Amino acid sequence: MKTATNWNKTSSFPLLYYLIYFIFFLYLIFVIIQHLIISSSFRHTSLQQKIKKIIYGKVLWKQQSNKNSYVIFINNNQRFFFIVSDDVYDELMLGDYILAETEQRDISFRNSYEFYLYSSFGVNKYGYIEEVLKIVRSRNVINKVINNIFFGIYKLRKGLVELVNTNVNQPYNNVILRLSLGYKDTELDEIYRYFQDAGVAHVLVVSGLHVGFIYTFLYFVLKLFVFDKSIRIICVSLLTIFFMLLTGCSPPVVRSTIIVLSFGISELLARKQDPIHSLILAAFVILLINPSNLFSVSFQLSFAACFGIVYFYPLFYSYLRNFVEKKPFYVGYIIKLFLVTTSAQIATIPFLVYYFNKFSIISFLSNIFVIPITSMLLWISMFGYITSFFSKLCFVVLKIAELLTFLYVNLIKFFSQIPYCIINVGRINILSMIIYYFIFVILIPLLLNKNRYKTSMFAMMLAILLLFINFNFDKNLRITFLDVGLGDCIFVKTEDNKNILIDTGDSVQTVMYKISPWLKEKGVFTIHHLVITHPHYPHYGGTEFLIDNFKIEKIYINELIPPDNFEYKMLIDKIKQKNIKLYFVDKIKTIKFPKTEVVFIPNHINYFYNGERFYDHNSILVKIKHKNLEVLLTNDIPLRYLNKNIFDKNKLFLQLPNHG
Repeated sequence: MKTATNWNKTSSFPLLYYLIYFIFFLYLIFVIIQHLIISSSFRHTSLQQKIKKIIYGKVLWKQQSNKNSYVIFINNNQRFFFIVSDDVYDELMLGDYILAETEQRDISFRNSYEFYLYSSFGVNKYGYIEEVLKIVRSRNVINKVINNIFFGIYKLRKGLVELVNTNVNQPYNNVILRLSLGYKDTELDEIYRYFQDAGVAHVLVVSGLHVGFIYTFLYFVLKLFVFDKSIRIICVSLLTIFFMLLTGCSPPVVRSTIIVLSFGISELLARKQDPIHSLILAAFVILLINPSNLFSVSFQLSFAACFGIVYFYPLFYSYLRNFVEKKPFYVGYIIKLFLVTTSAQIATIPFLVYYFNKFSIISFLSNIFVIPITSMLLWISMFGYITSFFSKLCFVVLKIAELLTFLYVNLIKFFSQIPYCIINVGRINILSMIIYYFIFVILIPLLLNKNRYKTSMFAMMLAILLLFINFNFDKNLRITFLDVGLGDCIFVKTEDNKNILIDTGDSVQTVMYKISPWLKEKGVFTIHHLVITHPHYPHYGGTEFLIDNFKIEKIYINELIPPDNFEYKMLIDKIKQKNIKLYFVDKIKTIKFPKTEVVFIPNHINYFYNGERFYDHNSILVKIKHKNLEVLLTNDIPLRYLNKNIFDKNKLFLQLPNHG
């Protein structure tokens, strides 16, 4: 009979573990240094030139969504992320060598979307393949087998998506597809906001939670048919790998699959399972494949959550064991679930605040109800997929899943609408994060071991306050010109902390990936005065997104409205529907602050109508007067049309016209 070996009592293995930890630590330092070197060499501007270039290389990976098809392309140790047409996507196979005419851009770390490409795929450049000039097919048998496997999985995934869309009504079909298949080509804007505000958005991203549920589901199903434990573990492990491929091999799923497989291998070898060792193994494997994953938000969040569970949960449960064991089973289950979610939340709070600039207080409570329903919904969906191959019972199963999803969404909506459930905060500094983890990981366990509970609670409160207190006491006027490419966006923070935003860039993408992250990083969630200088899209393109995602108190727009610009008229209608105070600048308006005056001046100088240029020439001038300094923001008004009497040349800081 096999007996579990306690490796901690074996003299040679602790030394081996320490050696592995040391190597892993050195590798992390190497990855961080490499990242700093790469980031310093990348261009930090939106005004990047598009380089057309013919390159030859190998297709490393390819993936398709409803919106885009893309390939990961490798050439001379450089990785490229290329969007391709559907025809080119179908023609290319993994392992093929191609000669292609491409349009490339450098990755900019200031653009959150481009940084996502770098951190998730390790790419140096991104762009488009305009034309494939030559394809050299790979003769490698392994590549052919991999291509056939991926083609079969792609067809299966497509069939399952069609099955759900046919049998489940919107928007519940989209929720089921996200939960069970990681299918993100769905519209969930309003519902996703509910999940975010309730602090349960993580369930909509297939991750370790889902892999754990799938592993459990498959293990107990096979237990009915396969009685040998070793065979059962091997089968479940292979099916878990299949689930990873079916969901698109996203980084969180790959990480959690490696962790689950390490546990399975420990069971097969009858060795003692150590969650920390499994976490380090998973991190090591993933970083060896793609070192830039270390800077991926999903990598950091998923490993922080796993670490929180394996480190804090045993600690907390050891002090509550006697209390929990005396309670009925369902009460004990709820307490354990609360401890698990709390452990994960404690470890991830700094990352959530750092990257997303907000935290849901209600998440500690909402996860207790949401996670069990998530597991039920995932298991029912999987059962429906399995029965669809040999029975029409899948229709009934998917309708049950739809009903459960309806209750699920409404429960999350209820939690999201609880007043003051969200704390908005600016980007915290790294020192606060280090102090936070020092207190929770080292200091609090030491205090608990000495039964100093009151001191422990005080330390916890101090650590959390460090994350949410703003230590910025700067009371000076600050003017920031945001780099938005074609367009303008100027942020003014007055000495009494009033926020003024002048123009909003050219598009939703610009405000989503550049303006909004910058504002939230600076702790700006309310814009007291928003100015649209004229009805030209590089100046108002991001306004609608800001209206939906920030608190806007007052908006000032040019009184000149193009009769044929229906998009601009719809924007004005939306502003009125939101009950935001709207002012048309038809004469000089002055906003006074303690030491600053901001003046909006309608520049009615050029009355010759010549289409779009007419509105450029008659933009709103913005003059900022602070002590002995005057700042003149000309927007798109040519210097020849400026009213020369409005500024003092001796005290002038002038923005050059046309996005200067």
